[in-house]
Amino acid sequence: VSRTQEEMAYLYRPLNPSVLWLLARIVHVCNGAGKPVSLCGEEANNPLIVPFLLGIGLRDLSMAPPAILDIKKLIGGLSIARCESIARDMLQFSTTSEAEAYIRSEVYPTIKPIIPQHYSYIPVESEL
Repeated sequence: VSRTQEEMAYLYRPLNPSVLWLLARIVHVCNGAGKPVSLCGEEANNPLIVPFLLGIGLRDLSMAPPAILDIKKLIGGLSIARCESIARDMLQFSTTSEAEAYIRSEVYPTIKPIIPQHYSYIPVESEL
């Protein structure tokens, strides 16, 4: 789904449980086989998604240079145990709405003290 094509953008739902499960499965299989796996794009520099990505075992994120310092600061302020807990929780959801609500109630409060300047990432349904 192209987020830039207006007629298709409504289908872009990175928190869809199928997308989350697929990402987790890809990372698990690649890590288990000793193969490198990385993520490039919007979700790699989305501070609301980064804890999930770390929690599923992803360690290689590619992003636009302006995002690097904040994401590096975020990663340094998170524990892998907390990220794994977030990932476990998020992989249990059956609807995108559940994942979005969890992001609002659990993930945003976790990242806000680490990178408070990311007020623009306050999760509202139109942004997720």
